[in-house]
Amino acid sequence: MKKNVKYLGAAAAALLAVAPVVASTTVANADTVVGDDMAAGSTTPANPQYPAITLDGSVNANVNTSVSSLTSVSAVKNALKVSGVNGAFIAGVQSAKVSEQNNGGNAVSSLQEGKTYWVQTTITLAGLEANKTYTINGKEYKSDARGVINGLNNDGKGVFVAYSFVAQNPEAVGNPYFSFNGANIANGSFVNNKFDIPANVSDIKNIWTGTTAKLLARYEAANTSIQPATITTTDAQIKEQLANQGVSVADNGAISAKAQSFNVTLTAVNPVNNSLTATVKLQFNRNTAFQLYPMIRYENNYIQQGGHNFQQVPANKLAFKVNSPEAKAIAANPAKGFTATTTADGTSGLIDMHVLSNKVDASTVGVYPVTVYATNANGYKTTYSFNVTILPVAASNTRTAVVNYKPGYGVNIWNVLSSTSVAFTGNRQASGSTVTIYGEKTVNGTKYYQINKEGTQFIQAQYIDGETTTPSTKPSTSSNEEKVSGVATVVYNGRGGVKLLNGEGKYQSQVVKNRSAWKVFAKKTINGREMYRIGNDNQWIPAQYVNFR
Repeated sequence: MKKNVKYLGAAAAALLAVAPVVASTTVANADTVVGDDMAAGSTTPANPQYPAITLDGSVNANVNTSVSSLTSVSAVKNALKVSGVNGAFIAGVQSAKVSEQNNGGNAVSSLQEGKTYWVQTTITLAGLEANKTYTINGKEYKSDARGVINGLNNDGKGVFVAYSFVAQNPEAVGNPYFSFNGANIANGSFVNNKFDIPANVSDIKNIWTGTTAKLLARYEAANTSIQPATITTTDAQIKEQLANQGVSVADNGAISAKAQSFNVTLTAVNPVNNSLTATVKLQFNRNTAFQLYPMIRYENNYIQQGGHNFQQVPANKLAFKVNSPEAKAIAANPAKGFTATTTADGTSGLIDMHVLSNKVDASTVGVYPVTVYATNANGYKTTYSFNVTILPVAASNTRTAVVNYKPGYGVNIWNVLSSTSVAFTGNRQASGSTVTIYGEKTVNGTKYYQINKEGTQFIQAQYIDGETTTPSTKPSTSSNEEKVSGVATVVYNGRGGVKLLNGEGKYQSQVVKNRSAWKVFAKKTINGREMYRIGNDNQWIPAQYVNFR
């Protein structure tokens, strides 16, 4: 068995967290295993005919801790707690070493920040009944005539125990920091990236908000987790920074098209202790290549210039009820609301907008692609494509429901474009909030609830009071699972990890980290999705997030 494979059991489940695990000064819930397989991560169920002894390891360590201080006799005795049988105690330590989790069990001489280590030790237990078999964390051992378990009466082996911990830099705890594309940035430094100048000050926030955000602010908490820090820089503060650099900003936040270069300083604070802060600088430059092209606006907001898109027209601006006067007007002239100028600042006056393609049918519910364009006197052409949505008349039988997700977070709000396509709106609905459901649609087998009258906002049905995506089908149970054996390695491109489900398709609180590996016991299809069981019936992971071998 490979050393980096874990069995998801009670001890391992206690370590699962939404964010990646970081260093902890005290690891009270460390994995503790008995036997020669540290990769187990949990223990085998005890044989009920033998008395059960439990060993739990807890380590106080950081990057400044001497390895030798963790392997002394007194350190091992203090770290290991014996329970289950009255009078049992650790009488001696035959050997002990510290090894890095991903280093094949080789001993280390010092600790590095954020890495996981095992204390590996062989101990002697005493205070037991003579000549009696015991299970220690599920592994069977027999005591000798003195009531002792050691290497002399167990085929030359004492009780091998391994317990894990994560080394921490105590000076880093609580201090916020920024990272961009996964790389940490020194406090007060520039991000190693140049950004195009956006149309509006509010658009700058897209760099650290939304599902595609690359700039993150975080801090290391003392409870073995990485938590989000709060970016406190406001639009008003950004406007002030730009004004100090001679950049003109309109009252509505529009940045002058004449601006060629500026930088913005962001501040992040630890939300638990706002005296702990960090700053980062962003450099913005004007992409001059597209300035030869006409500027297309919608309701006077920058939309497109050449191949440079400033922003999308909000979907609700292009959604109309079937057979309504507005729907008929947009079908007749989908360029309505758009204007174009030869230059970005508009000083040269308006030029004509044209329709390149238009298939809008105001009498039929659906989503219709449209492309408009403008050409200036120099022959440069700017095109912009968008969707017009013709909505059904909302039914009167609405109902309210509660969004059920992780407290403090929200679920994605989507726009359903067709029976096979959805688009993220950039917004989220907070967990615990109440929504009105106006209807429902199914896209690629996933059920969505409409949560606004216009029919441009949908959330997945699984987040409404725990309802799954196919509630009309009875959830599959463990009775139809297929026994398989192998290893599932988590492959997940998002932040945090993958949430586990139970055998009925309901999401659980446990999360497994990206690139972690788990033993697989069974597979089955739950609500149309293939899943692997990596523990009990409350520990299923979707096959789409793992490599199975």
